[in-house]
Amino acid sequence: MRAVVIAVLLAATTSTPREARADDPVVDDPVDDDPFADTSIVIGANVRHFTGARDHRAAVRSKSTTSPAVLHEGDALMYDERLAIGFTRNLYIAFDIELGNYASPAESNTGPDLVIAGLATAGVRGRLGLLSVGAEIAGGALVTTYPLETDPQTEGAVELRGRANVWLTPWFTFGAVVGTSLLRSGEWMAGLNFGYHALEFGGG
Repeated sequence: MRAVVIAVLLAATTSTPREARADDPVVDDPVDDDPFADTSIVIGANVRHFTGARDHRAAVRSKSTTSPAVLHEGDALMYDERLAIGFTRNLYIAFDIELGNYASPAESNTGPDLVIAGLATAGVRGRLGLLSVGAEIAGGALVTTYPLETDPQTEGAVELRGRANVWLTPWFTFGAVVGTSLLRSGEWMAGLNFGYHALEFGGG
């Protein structure tokens, strides 16, 4: 009897799995169930373009107590760190911290000399082969300083963005992003970045 039991167990462990049938239960995709699917870290550089009059009530270096509406126009080169968390293959949230301006000309009195941005993002994406594309909306705050002002200025930011990434390896991407402000006409951002992904091809 013992020999029969051993023979049955050996046969069960060495048998070839049967082919899947149409009436077999569907196994959920772990990428869609895992709340931290496709966690990624992205590092890049962005250019932000500022334009338009801002009514800054800040003390200026000329010792006046207030400043009138000033046309602050110029570009800021920003260092960007981004943490993105995918909830499914197609939906994600992200958090960006940007710091600049690394391209502020010394002779400029209108462009920002320091910019700090903190943004939270929600987006949708898709992948076709080695190309991933997405659209997102980002909101947060921008803190800026200007050469003729002593106090930093804080203002809200809401941006509509588009992204595209090329998979260099199953875990690394090279990408580009462009966006436009929904609060101030004519203001935009664009950048390039490298990303590391926890799952191969983002789990897709």
